Amino acid sequence: MKTQDQKQELLIKLLKENFADLLKAKEALEFSMRKCNLLLPVKNKSLSNDDLEIFEALTARFARALDILTQKTLTNIFVLIAENPVSFIDKCQLAEKLGIIKSATDLIAMRRLRNEIAHEYRSTDTEQLFIDICKNATELCMMIEKAEIFFNTSLIHIKTAAVA
Repeated sequence: MKTQDQKQELLIKLLKENFADLLKAKEALEFSMRKCNLLLPVKNKSLSNDDLEIFEALTARFARALDILTQKTLTNIFVLIAENPVSFIDKCQLAEKLGIIKSATDLIAMRRLRNEIAHEYRSTDTEQLFIDICKNATELCMMIEKAEIFFNTSLIHIKTAAVA
């Protein structure tokens, strides 16, 4: 049976892997954002199949980065600090309370947008979806940076407490 310290070290290792995955996803998202910025503004503009392919990459990368942040990284941070938010809304509110993210409301809105992408609820309003993704992708990147700062500063305190 593993001791509490061993479990904590394994969880910290897992979180480091989560953040490595998250930073790779952020890098890919930023690459797609740069390509999509060349297509802006999209109002009254006919998008070619190549343009739509660039947009599809952005939406997929947005969804992937958001999932890694919310489903893996935040979940494991909360396990590490012995918190157990039950719902997604609880998770977002706790992340905001701890200063991991700036706004629970924004993260919840991003999740709704991600669900619209995944389930193609807005397939007829591609133009507005494109605008919404571009806006939210920038905010998501800032959330990821803030989460990384939280992890790096909190990790020092967690390791120090484990040694004491």
